[in-house]
Order: sequence, then C-alpha cells, then structure tokens
Amino acid sequence: MFVLLLTTLLLSHLSAAYKIAYVEHQATSACGAGSCGPVTKAKNVRTLVDYAAKAARAGADIIVFPEYGITGFSSYPKRSWISGGYVESWTTASGIPCDLGRDFRDAPSVVTLSCAARANKIALVANLVHYTVQGYVFNTDVVFDTDGTFLAFYHKQNLWGEANMDVPQDCPEVEFTPSFGVRFGLITCADLIYQQPALELVMKGIKHFILPAAWSDDMAQMQVLGYAQGWSLRTGVTLTVCNQRTSTESGSGVFVAGSPASYVFSLDSKEGTLHFAQVDAEVVGNASEPVHSKVHMPHTVPVAQREVLLNGTEEPSKIRMSGRWTFAPLAAGEVCTGSKSVCCEANITGGGAAGFVLAAVDGQDKYSDLSWGAMACAILPCAAPGPECLSYHKPTGTLTSIILATTMPSGAWLVPEVIGTARHGSGQTLLEAGSTRNAKGGHFDFTATEGGKTRLVVQADDEGSLSSVIIYGREFARDPLPYTCPQQSPHGNL
Repeated sequence: MFVLLLTTLLLSHLSAAYKIAYVEHQATSACGAGSCGPVTKAKNVRTLVDYAAKAARAGADIIVFPEYGITGFSSYPKRSWISGGYVESWTTASGIPCDLGRDFRDAPSVVTLSCAARANKIALVANLVHYTVQGYVFNTDVVFDTDGTFLAFYHKQNLWGEANMDVPQDCPEVEFTPSFGVRFGLITCADLIYQQPALELVMKGIKHFILPAAWSDDMAQMQVLGYAQGWSLRTGVTLTVCNQRTSTESGSGVFVAGSPASYVFSLDSKEGTLHFAQVDAEVVGNASEPVHSKVHMPHTVPVAQREVLLNGTEEPSKIRMSGRWTFAPLAAGEVCTGSKSVCCEANITGGGAAGFVLAAVDGQDKYSDLSWGAMACAILPCAAPGPECLSYHKPTGTLTSIILATTMPSGAWLVPEVIGTARHGSGQTLLEAGSTRNAKGGHFDFTATEGGKTRLVVQADDEGSLSSVIIYGREFARDPLPYTCPQQSPHGNL
C-alpha cells in the first residue's frame, strides 16, 4: 500500500502537459560598434528577464530564448570575445547561482537568469558564450529549473562559420528534466542537420527537444521552418525552435511529431513577441520511419560513379548546375544527376510551373566554406534554372498542389520540407503533415519505402500557394567533421 501511494504521489507530480514559451529576440549592443561586453550582456539579459516574467504570468512552465540572444553574434576573433567581456566563466555547474554569487562571480548572466527563473517559477533556456578554465570558448546553452537550479549546459557541437568558437571534442549529449518532469534533449541551430548529437539523443528515447538558433534564410533548400517540421515528423518528437529576429533571420515554432502547434515567421528588425504552445508530455505520433534504419546505412554507390555531369533528356541550354546541383525548369517534369543516381519527378496537380525550378543533388551540398553529404530533390522558387536558385527567393508563381517523387540509393536519411505562402503575402506558412488537412485545407503526405520510391504529395492552403517542396537526404558518413565521436549502436524502433 505504501509503495502504491508513493508511486501515485510521484506520478501526480509529473505533468501530463506543459506550456512552453519562446520569443524571437535580437541582441543589441549597448555601445554601438564599440566593445562593451558586460554592459551589452546586462542590457539583453534584462530583456530576457522581462520576457520570463510575462511568460510566467501567462502560465508558461518553460521559456526558450535564441542563440546569441545575450551577446549578439560577431566574427571578431576569440581573444576579442574574452578581452571585451562577452564571455562567462564558472567552475561548477550545480546549485542555485542566484545564491552562489561568489562561485559565479565571472558569470553575471548565469546569476541573473537563475534569479529570474526562481522568482518567476519558470524553467529557462538561454544561450551565451562559455570561457573555460582550459582556455576554450564555446557557444553554450544554459538551463535553469523553476527554483533557479543550474540544471544543464551544452557546448554546441556543429558550428556554422563560427571560427571564433571552439569545437567540443567530448561529443556532448545533453538532456535535462525540469521540475515538471519532462525529459528534454538540448541542441543548437546547425546541430539539427547532423547526426551527432541530435539523432543520437532521439535514439536514446528522448521525445522533447529544445533548439536555440540564429538560422538565416539564405539557403532556399534549407529553410528553418520547413526543415524543423520535417525533422520532427521523421523522428516523431516534439521540437521547439527559437530563432533570432532580424531582416535575414526568423522562423520559430513548436512542432509535435510534425504538426505545427505554434510558429512565427517575420523578416524584419522589430523585436518579436511571446508565443506559446501547450504540449502533451507523451508525444502523440510515431516517427515515420525508425531513425536507426537510415542513420547507419552504408553507401551502396561509389562516390566516383556519382559525380554530377551534364546528362539528361532536356536540352542542354535548359539545364544548369552548381557544384553538385543540377537544375531544370519545373515544367520539364524531371531532372537527374549526371550518373542518374538521383532522379526527381514532379507532377503538377494544381497551379502552374512558371517561376519554379526542379533541382537535384547527389554529393556535397555547400554554404560558404561549409559542406555536408546530401542527396535531394527540390522544387524552388526561381525565375530560371541556375545556381542563384539556391539563394532564397520569394515565390512569384501560383503553384498550389504537386507530387514530388524520387528513388535514391540507400544511405540517406530523408527529411521532407514544405513551405507555403499566403497568396498576396510575403511570409511563410506551414501545412499540416499527414493526410489530415489543416483549417485552411493545406497538408502534405510523405511516404518513404526502403529501396523504393519516395513520394511527397502536397496541397497548399485554400487561400495560399506553395513556396518550396523538398525531399532532403542527409548522408552523415560523408560529412567532413572537425570531431570524432564513438559510433553509436542502433537502438530499437522509435
């Protein structure tokens, strides 16, 4: 009887659901173009504290802030981050920093955030720069429980052009469980497109993820809202993304097994507002495919046989290539990589092809000096086929429904990305994943069979059209990584 009573009490302490808040905040400098780290950090932390108080009054259990939301981003060298006072240092990561000012005297933001979490009884996730006693500088997420306890910190594994930050070599896989009893995985921005640590945490059974981000809209083939929704669908987990808000960065939301519970997209320089979502602690929905069945697959087609060469049925003048991408007008209906290892077929079922291209890649996708393994088929808004189509363009056409299909070699983990747009607007909209339509009639259905054809069937909202439709395959084994992690064994079905 005592054991039964104790079990009942413990279960009653755990939440059946939680309310999560997020806000697209842009860190601002307190001294213009000068260097004033302590003042800048204090200024932005005060803003975060105000948001935390408002979120708590609205009933939120946890609030998430964006990557670089305290310091802002700068390409200045590491020594400038240190000398300018933009970093924070601590020797212990436990206890309640609000009560341990002496132990956290070199981490004023940590102390203030701890106090804010406790004062408002809200769990809090923020991002700052950690300067370790070993002299390393890490892009770091920090987590505080509802009583101010320093619950966890995570050093970003996969940097994105951040030459002034160090890459952790210990391959951290960070999870935390706040007072309301939900187990979260913690990752940052570009981590979402890599195997480590994101998919490794999924394979450990974590069903709720938090992702602070500073994700720009530069890449047409990897828009944050589309990729985040597709990743959530494929893994069957809840993912909360909190992006910055600038003229080139926006796109945040809460995705429950691919269903958008809340999202926002607004490319302007205005400070964002609080957004909320109520999330069941038990995620309803399963991964559309066991994660492990794609993560560790060997490559069946030698790289040398998969170079992208000019080859296909279309007139050469209508086909353009950029690196390993091949482009054709959407009206052509098909495009293949040179070796035909990846062929993409598009069947328009509503609207027109004007203003769109069809693109395929097999090899390395690139951004600036970064590259990663990819096999993909993409319908992108663009006036004419060519490498400029990989830069984000606002759609000018009226494509409303389409079927995108492909057969790819084994070895890629596939993510569907679908972005819609209001017919007379410039923002981005999301559709419901699966056969169930949203309130405006929009949805997409993604099916993938081992060794067979993958299909993405898309219907835009009744009063909208489509912006991009993508089947993006990640080949993790071909990623040139600056770290080496132990190979994880595949887990059971997720």
